[in-house]
Formats: sequence, C-alpha cells, structure tokens
Amino acid sequence: MFERSDEEIIDKFRQLNTRADVADLLEISDRSLRYFLYGKRPEKMYVNFNIRKKNGGIREIHAPSHKLKNIQRKLAYILSLIYSPKVCAYGFIKK
Repeated sequence: MFERSDEEIIDKFRQLNTRADVADLLEISDRSLRYFLYGKRPEKMYVNFNIRKKNGGIREIHAPSHKLKNIQRKLAYILSLIYSPKVCAYGFIKK
C-alpha cells in the first residue's frame, strides 16, 4: 500500500503542516488531493446502486470511486498506526 515503512509514516504524520505534506504522506499529487477536497462535488465521488435484502426490501449502497476508496484506505491505515486506544475501550479495537 505504501512505499514507506510504518515508522516513516508515523514520523511524517507527526510533521504534517501543509496540504502538500498530506498529499506526500498519502503518496498522491497535491493536485489530486486538491481535486478531491475542493474540485469534485461529493455526490460525484460515489456510485449509487441498490441490492435486494433477504426480507425483500431494498438497500441503497453509496460506494466510493476507486481513487477515493484508495485514499480512504490509506488514511485508515495511517490512523490505525497513530491511534492507541484507552484501556477502557473495547469496541472496534484491532488486537
């Protein structure tokens, strides 16, 4: 997913100051990051479709575009490296 080691990612995260730093951390161009932040309308970033539920109802799915999903996965990975849960937290904690 990343060309950098986990330690390098953590160090880069702690030194973030500008949008260009964020783009570099995500290993995308500053132009691409600006496009997703400011240029593309949110409703255009997702593909909408329906699937049938077991009970016969319809579930509407809003799936991110491939490029947005890639950015989201990278962000999730970075945040998982940075975040350390409190001892009293139990839900949604990877072990």
